[in-house]
Amino acid sequence: GVVPVAWLFDTVGPIARSAEDCALILQAIAGHDPRDPTTEDAPVPPYADELGHGITGLRVGVVRALFESDLLDSRIGAALEGALAELRSAGAVLVDVAIDQLEHFGAIQQAMQFVEAATAHREWLATRLPDYGEDVRARLLTGLFLPPTAYVLGQQGRRLAHEAFRRALDGVD
Repeated sequence: GVVPVAWLFDTVGPIARSAEDCALILQAIAGHDPRDPTTEDAPVPPYADELGHGITGLRVGVVRALFESDLLDSRIGAALEGALAELRSAGAVLVDVAIDQLEHFGAIQQAMQFVEAATAHREWLATRLPDYGEDVRARLLTGLFLPPTAYVLGQQGRRLAHEAFRRALDGVD
């Protein structure tokens, strides 16, 4: 079977040849799943119907702090800036968005993901440790030794992060 990286962080999303194909796939997979408490019980918009309308006036939130990270590869930064220029030229309104406490969310995510991934990979860690690359092996082993309180605190921090993102993106499409 497929071993997840981490239950709360593994997500499915469409990759396809065209925007039309992505819209059709997204239409099929979007929406509430009663077996997944992380999904929202809200109406699914008709994604395919939105194609071809253009994006003039669409307010796109841009989290500049993510572009300014020393960890961001300059080629990725250039591609992001190019994409923003394309959006602007197509009529979108770019709105800089600041997210409270953003600098802490990576640590929150890692604490939770390391524990979840180590739990999901526990059997393979015991039987196939050399099959993991050095970087992944280090993260998984770290997850085995984090105390349970790290996960609980991560859950609390995740809720705070979710609310910070909601507040920051409230004024954009």
